[in-house]
Amino acid sequence: MASGIVARAWKQALRDTDRMIDEFTTKFQDLYADFRNNGILQTQLLCIRSKDDLAGMRDAIEVRDIPYAPGAGCQPSKTCLPGTREGLLSDIAQWVNGGGGGGGDKRVLLLTGGAGTGKSTVAHTVARWFRDLGRLGSSFCFSRAEAAARGPSALFGTVARDLADHVPRVRERLSTLDTAARTTRDIADQFEQFLLKPTSGLDILGPIVIVVDALDESGDVFARRPVLDIFANKSHLLPSNFRIILTSRPEQDIMAAFKHSAHVERRSMEDVQDTHQDILLYIKTQLTPGLQESDCEELAGLAGRLFQWAFVACKFITDPKPAGINYQARFHRIVPDASRKSTQTLYGLYKTVLTELFVINGMDTDEQENITRNFHSAVGPVLASYRPLSMMSLAVLLSPSGTRESIASTLGDIQCVLEFMGSLLDGVTAGTDTPIQPLHKSFYDFLTSQESAGMFFIDLPYHHGRLCQGSLFIIDTHLRFNHCKLKTSHKRNVDQEYEQPSAEIAYACQFFGSHLEQFWRSQHTSIRPPQLTHMVDDFLKKKLLCWFEILSILGRVNVARQTLLQVAKWIEPYHPGLAELAQDAAQFILYFAKPITESAPHIYLSAIPFAPEASLVAQHYQASVLNTLQVEVGKLKNWPAQQLVIQGHKSGGHEFPVRSVAFSPDDRHIASGSNDRTIRLWNAQTGEAVGEPLRGHEYSVQSVAFSPDGKHIVSGSDDSTVRVWDAQTGQAMSEPLRGHGYSVRSVAFSPDGKHIVSGSDDNTIRVWDACTGQAVGDPLKGHKASVRSVAFSPDGKHLVSGSSDKTIRLWDAETGEEIGEPLRGHESSVSSVAFSPDGKTIVSGSHDKTIRLWDAQTGDAVGEPLRGHKYSVQSVAFSPDGKHILSGMHIPDAMRVPSVAFSPDGQHIVSGSDDKTITLWDAHTGKPIGDPLKGHNDCITAVAFSPDGKYIVSGSDDCTVRVWDTLTGQAVEQFRSTSIHDDGWLISPQGDLHFWIPPLHLKGFFRAANTAVICEHPTRVAFKQFVHGDIWERCVSFA
Repeated sequence: MASGIVARAWKQALRDTDRMIDEFTTKFQDLYADFRNNGILQTQLLCIRSKDDLAGMRDAIEVRDIPYAPGAGCQPSKTCLPGTREGLLSDIAQWVNGGGGGGGDKRVLLLTGGAGTGKSTVAHTVARWFRDLGRLGSSFCFSRAEAAARGPSALFGTVARDLADHVPRVRERLSTLDTAARTTRDIADQFEQFLLKPTSGLDILGPIVIVVDALDESGDVFARRPVLDIFANKSHLLPSNFRIILTSRPEQDIMAAFKHSAHVERRSMEDVQDTHQDILLYIKTQLTPGLQESDCEELAGLAGRLFQWAFVACKFITDPKPAGINYQARFHRIVPDASRKSTQTLYGLYKTVLTELFVINGMDTDEQENITRNFHSAVGPVLASYRPLSMMSLAVLLSPSGTRESIASTLGDIQCVLEFMGSLLDGVTAGTDTPIQPLHKSFYDFLTSQESAGMFFIDLPYHHGRLCQGSLFIIDTHLRFNHCKLKTSHKRNVDQEYEQPSAEIAYACQFFGSHLEQFWRSQHTSIRPPQLTHMVDDFLKKKLLCWFEILSILGRVNVARQTLLQVAKWIEPYHPGLAELAQDAAQFILYFAKPITESAPHIYLSAIPFAPEASLVAQHYQASVLNTLQVEVGKLKNWPAQQLVIQGHKSGGHEFPVRSVAFSPDDRHIASGSNDRTIRLWNAQTGEAVGEPLRGHEYSVQSVAFSPDGKHIVSGSDDSTVRVWDAQTGQAMSEPLRGHGYSVRSVAFSPDGKHIVSGSDDNTIRVWDACTGQAVGDPLKGHKASVRSVAFSPDGKHLVSGSSDKTIRLWDAETGEEIGEPLRGHESSVSSVAFSPDGKTIVSGSHDKTIRLWDAQTGDAVGEPLRGHKYSVQSVAFSPDGKHILSGMHIPDAMRVPSVAFSPDGQHIVSGSDDKTITLWDAHTGKPIGDPLKGHNDCITAVAFSPDGKYIVSGSDDCTVRVWDTLTGQAVEQFRSTSIHDDGWLISPQGDLHFWIPPLHLKGFFRAANTAVICEHPTRVAFKQFVHGDIWERCVSFA
């Protein structure tokens, strides 16, 4: 019985267990299905989120490639005092919202005012207002002091990236731009790619405000012309809810640009009604309870409409004062002086403030002179420096001995002057490491005008001399081998970590040559030649290669050659031997600019080994650079004459002939125009391309020329247009100058740089305003065939033109009227014309094989035609002294000479020929000097001397521009716009830089498998002592 009960109980238990297992199994399966489905869902969500995150990261990375100016936005600390400018600010707010009389058609507000009227403060206030409302698209403040970072080329990129932070669709569209579009330097292209296209069709409720302050500080009239053109003529193409607020001084070109723009609202700070009351409120806020209300009213009256006057006055009164001096005492120092001089100008106030600070009544004359000297000693370097320096940097640069005690003493002398000048200088109250500069440009202008500043006048050349001496002292005492501690020679500077040079060393290395030039040109006697001569001796003989290192790290190798040539000029009268060493160093840096620019260790590993035997630099330093390459076969004895071979006029894999070349007036750049429709700018010191090709012409570029100041380039093209370019930024200054109907054959600047003349196949000459780009008057008509050559007279008052109609015509450059009858006498096309240096004679060359001289005043022929050429005369020129005429001729089916030029001193002539050579001639004897310069592979189309006569630049149908040494007739280096394997570097399969081979040695270089190389210049090197990579520092014995 009991067993049956147990059995039944057991069976029941099993049945219950099975049921529970089945229930658990079913539940588990349900849970598993839920888990799997939920996991898939979660995974899908995670993938979607990851995709979105990656897309956002991609967009952020792509947008970061677009140029941006950090710190260029408006600053909340510079806004208007509450209660001031209320009427003006209210009007601006109404205008932004579509009211205020401007209506929706007025998309741009231009607010103008003179210096010190407070327009920038208004701009900062408006920007803060709309930022707080979430309606500020972007704000940008131009700064002439920071032109490189906050110039026109950074404007539209900065605005676009600011917009992208607020409008996702703008960010998405910007991220789709290709690399070329994101990195374009063309301002018009930036506006289209960064703003116009990304904002097209956007549907955003409410206004989007863009504030641009200090438009007048965006550059000179040429540099800012593209920006003005966009705001005046293209900004209305942006979405209708965009509002752009511009502030500027009322410069003539700016006012002219906006004069006829229908979508621009113009307002002036001078028309603001409440200026006096606003200035009074500002003064009361700053000076009460220290001053009575009547005192504040008197100050406001003296300020007139200048907020800057009120700012300086209030800062002066409230700045820290000596014991016993209160607001009232400072006030009485300002008021009597200002009233007595009947002036409300900033200059008057500046003089009053400085007199109060640094002139003490009753003080002994010697003590007062000592205070004045301290003022000059501290303030002078602030004004003379090429970039703002802190008090500590100034102390290091100006310290007599460089010891800690000396630096501390110098710093104390500087502080005791500058710390009291907070009302006039920026940065003096923020510690000794803050860069210092004048709060307003007018203070610099005041102090450098002896008539205005009186006893406070700053003699800039003297302080340039001090900074030059201090910079050389730092270089001579602080620089050491591998100063920045590069770890390997196998990588470029940019691809490895290193220690940054100090601010003082960086400044000294970059600018001591510029300070020397300013000091030397003034013929200042404050620093005796022996002092600098000793420093220059140490620099050239002990620190030259270390200096190259620092410039390599800073990316400023381009300043080296010009600095060395300045050193050579200055020291030659005192020490000719050092001058020769400096000149050789300039040659050294030019020849080896490529490796030195990219990798500092290769000063020792590539440059020294390949330097010619006659190089003074190599002779001096080779004894210390032992463990490096040894050139066993092929070492040059002298510097080669061909300084540079510049190749870069290419398109679609094809190379194009160079049609025209020109040196800049300062020798630093070369411009070339080509059949590839571009102009290229080259660094004449290193041969590197400067920026991107200047694109815009649609057909071949026939003629290029620099403006007299070197800041601009003019080009004429087969597309019938003339273009003007900013030589610094590479930007087109405006739209093409249109008017010619056919190819433009010749272009030139007037001697004052204000006008451009062009001659064309449409038989006309045109004169253009170089500032506005507008044609000056009607075309100069009279020629019956193509105008082949045009030139200004030396005084800029007359033009001469030569034409295929066999005539020369003289024109009044101002009125455009033809002067007298055409000069007739040639029996075929006139190919070239030129004025004599005194402007009294014209020379012409013709296809009739003759040269003729003409009286520029009467138009009469002077003497008989100059005969002797057997073929067409292609080009003519006067010697610089006007005593000789140079001509080149075209020889059919033989070798023509299409280009000739005189050296600046008139002693030599250079000619380029179809036989691929350049020949240098003695201008007096007519005999060739040395052998022809060989290197081009096709016809020579253009030749020119550098302004100092030391170099010749040539352009050729082989698509290259080459630079030659006039003295030796040898070529130095070739720069190619090709891959890294063709530019001279010997690179391992892993990408390591082993060493650099100069172009002259490259074709004949013995590689490891070679037993012999048959070529013009075989070169073999020995590697036995060659140290490189991580142990490269062992190459020298003076480390």
